[in-house]
Amino acid sequence: MLQWIQQINDQSNTDDIWCIFCQWFYAQFQDTQADSMARKDLTQLKMRFPYIDSYISNFEQLVRKALYQLGSHEMNQQFLSGLPRDVAEDMMHYPMPITYQEYSQKALTSVHSKILLKNVFRGGNKNFSTFTPQQQRPQWSNSHPQGQNMPQYNSSNA
Repeated sequence: MLQWIQQINDQSNTDDIWCIFCQWFYAQFQDTQADSMARKDLTQLKMRFPYIDSYISNFEQLVRKALYQLGSHEMNQQFLSGLPRDVAEDMMHYPMPITYQEYSQKALTSVHSKILLKNVFRGGNKNFSTFTPQQQRPQWSNSHPQGQNMPQYNSSNA
């Protein structure tokens, strides 16, 4: 490699040569255990509530690095096993997901609904337990019967 670089004159030293060098370098020094490390990381991947988006992103990236097929039955089961139990239980309600897209969409829906409920009922229903109904507003009765007109005043007759 050094001999090849020394043969290049300064006018020919362009971005293309740099790209060729990088490709050669990465080919010689690539991580030979990247797929096995990704498989190990995939089995240890767990979702931390409420970060479902990062869990899905990390899961898909590790599946690709591990050279697995995203959407296979085994990967769908692995996706399910990394979820918190309550989210996984929600996913098993009818209709059952079949494809990976259905698994990920149903997990997103479950986590979003749990976040919404947590925000609504924050602190053990404190907002709802102290709720008191409004008092009725007093009814203003018309002291003049329907047929009688009240005198009207303006600047000329006041």
